[in-house]
Amino acid sequence: MPAQQIGHTLNVDESADAEYAYNSRRLPWVGWRGLGYALKRASIEFWLELGFDAASMLTYYTVLTCAPALLAIYSIATLVLAGYTEDLQALTNDFVEKYIPTEYAGSVRDVIDTIIGSSTGGMVALIIGIGFALISSSAYTRAFSRTANAVYGISEGRTLIRYHVFMVAITLLLLVGTVLLLIAIIVNGPLVNSIVDPIAKPLGIESATRDVINFGLTVWGWLRWPFIIVMSMALVGSLYYFTPNVKQRRFRWLSTGSFLTIVSTALVVKGLSWYLFNFAAANPYGAMGAVIAVMTALWTVNVMILFGFKLDAEIERVRQLKAGLAAEEFIQLPPRDATAAAAEGKTHRNLREQAHRIREASLAEGEGAEGKSADE
Repeated sequence: MPAQQIGHTLNVDESADAEYAYNSRRLPWVGWRGLGYALKRASIEFWLELGFDAASMLTYYTVLTCAPALLAIYSIATLVLAGYTEDLQALTNDFVEKYIPTEYAGSVRDVIDTIIGSSTGGMVALIIGIGFALISSSAYTRAFSRTANAVYGISEGRTLIRYHVFMVAITLLLLVGTVLLLIAIIVNGPLVNSIVDPIAKPLGIESATRDVINFGLTVWGWLRWPFIIVMSMALVGSLYYFTPNVKQRRFRWLSTGSFLTIVSTALVVKGLSWYLFNFAAANPYGAMGAVIAVMTALWTVNVMILFGFKLDAEIERVRQLKAGLAAEEFIQLPPRDATAAAAEGKTHRNLREQAHRIREASLAEGEGAEGKSADE
C-alpha cells in the first residue's frame, strides 16, 4: 500500500484536477443516491481499514498531548491577558466549580495549579514554554495528518522541516481557536469588570463603562452560542483542510462530515457530563470508573472525527465520479508537495533492487551447486 500511495502521489494529473474544478461548479450536490453511496463506502472502508484502531491511536496521542496542550492553552491565555493572571486563575476556578463534579474538583484544581506554576515566569520564558508546548502537543496533529493521508491514498510529500513547522502552525491555530472557544463559554461580568475597571477609574468613566458592559453582556448572551458554533466549525474545518497532503478545492466552514463530528462531539460531551454528575460517585470503581468514562468519550470523539473526515472524502470521490474523473480507486486531488514522496519512492526502489539482487544471487548459487554436483 505505501508503494501505491507514493505512485499515486507522484502521478496525480494536475490538468485532471483543473478539469474537475471546472466541472464541479455545475455539481453543487451529489444527490441522495450519491450521498448514500458515499455513506456506504465510508462505513465499509472505515471498518475494513481499521478506522477504530486509528481512533485508538489518536486517543493515545490525545492523552499524550493533553498536558502540553493545556499548558499551551493557559500560557497563550496568560500572554493575551497579561497583567490579569489572578483574574484568569479565578475564572479557571469558576469553570471547575461549574463544569466539574465536586468529588473530582480537588484533583482537577491540583492539576491546574501545577500547570499554572509551570507557566509562570518572565515573558521570554513564557514564549519559550509556549514553543516547546506547541511542539509536544503537535503530535496529535501529525498523527491525524498521517491518518488523513491514508484516507486519500496519498503519501506525505512535504519535507521534514516544512512538515513539522506546518503541523506546529496548525496546532497553534487550533489552540488559539480553543482558547477563544473557552473564553466564549466562561466569560462573565465580573471578569470583564475586573479588566475594564482599572482603566475606567482613573478616567472617571466607571459608571458609563458599567452601562456599556451590561449592554454588551446582554448582547453577548444572544451571540454566545452562534459564536461557539462558528468557532467549532472553524476548528474542525481547519483540521480537515490543512492536515492532509492534498490540495482541496476550497476551505469548507461546514461539510457533511464536520457537521456530523460537531453534533456527535456535543452529544458525547453532554453524555459524559451527565454521567460524571449523576453516576460517577456511585460507581464501584471510584475514580478509575471516571477515568474509563473519559477515555471512552475521547475514543468515541476521535472515531467520529475520523469517520466525518472519511465521509467528506467519499463525497469528494462521488463529485469527481460525476465529473467524469477516474476516482474509483484513488481520489484525484493533487498533493500540496511531492518532494518527500519522490525521495521515499527512490528509497523503496533501491530496497526492491537490493532484494532482487539477493534473490538472483541465491538462484545463481543454487544453479552453481547443482552443476557441481552433476560433475561429481
